[in-house]
Amino acid sequence: MALSFALYAPWMEDQVITMFCEEYGNQPQQFRDYYKAFYATYQANKAKRFVILDNQTVAGFVSFSYWPYKIDQQPVQSYQCGNVIINKNYRGKGLYNQLLNYVNEHAHEHGMDFIIGFPIKEILKLYLKSNWKNPMNLNWYVSVLNPLGKAFPVSETSLNKRFLTEKKQPSSKNSGRITLDVTPAFYAWNKAYNNLSQHFYFCVDNGTTFVEFGLKLNKRKYLNELVIGEINTNTTDPSILNNALGKLKAKCRWIPGISMLSCCLNDQQINATLIALQKKGFKKINRDIKFIVNPLNYSPELICDPSAWELYRRDIDTW
Repeated sequence: MALSFALYAPWMEDQVITMFCEEYGNQPQQFRDYYKAFYATYQANKAKRFVILDNQTVAGFVSFSYWPYKIDQQPVQSYQCGNVIINKNYRGKGLYNQLLNYVNEHAHEHGMDFIIGFPIKEILKLYLKSNWKNPMNLNWYVSVLNPLGKAFPVSETSLNKRFLTEKKQPSSKNSGRITLDVTPAFYAWNKAYNNLSQHFYFCVDNGTTFVEFGLKLNKRKYLNELVIGEINTNTTDPSILNNALGKLKAKCRWIPGISMLSCCLNDQQINATLIALQKKGFKKINRDIKFIVNPLNYSPELICDPSAWELYRRDIDTW
């Protein structure tokens, strides 16, 4: 069996889609639509996709989507590790790590500064064996609004009447040295491909400063959770952030179907947002999202510094 590494090509699409559908039970046409939308427009000439081939058979596939971070307000070539799949007939041969190691060795040829990822706990060790680091995790903070919220109907349709459905404010400089640059083009692409659920926005704007919350409804078995996926603001004034968060909580209390409000963020960066969450009664719970980074050829000291990153749930490609 002579395996070789290669860049992804369009003729491989059917094999890749079949592998994902067989592994995760996706409906073929639905996943194909998602796959095409994800790698279209904004990602069309930016995403990096690599494969391991056994002649004309795709034995393994990994993709890295361009995720536009800025470091000290300067754009960098940053990527997020996304879809990874190994052909079921080629498992147990270490192909997963071979793909990751191949990227380590050839990233400079493809203009990749660093890569981030949010793996599930079960595969975290695989990445750590291939030069990835786990400097910190994103932690969840929750505020209970109505313990009986599940008894009341709430839906994305009903939230349409109470919140904005389009982002109002441009991406703004916040407190982190490394921050996601949500440009209009990135936002439009993200909104177009991510049809898993609808996003909502709540903005407090006094004409000079603004605080905008990105929100998503997460209906669990026993509760309805409204997730704060991002906090976009042009101020670091704790009182303004505290006031805006208070207005969001007050608005949510008028929606009896919302059981709790939650926010997932990097709490190793002590800033006005974290302080406002704590002041407004948000409690840290024993639940997190794993965060990993591969510095590649960029400064490991900066990329692996927990205090440098401003991270929210919206930073993950499934948001």
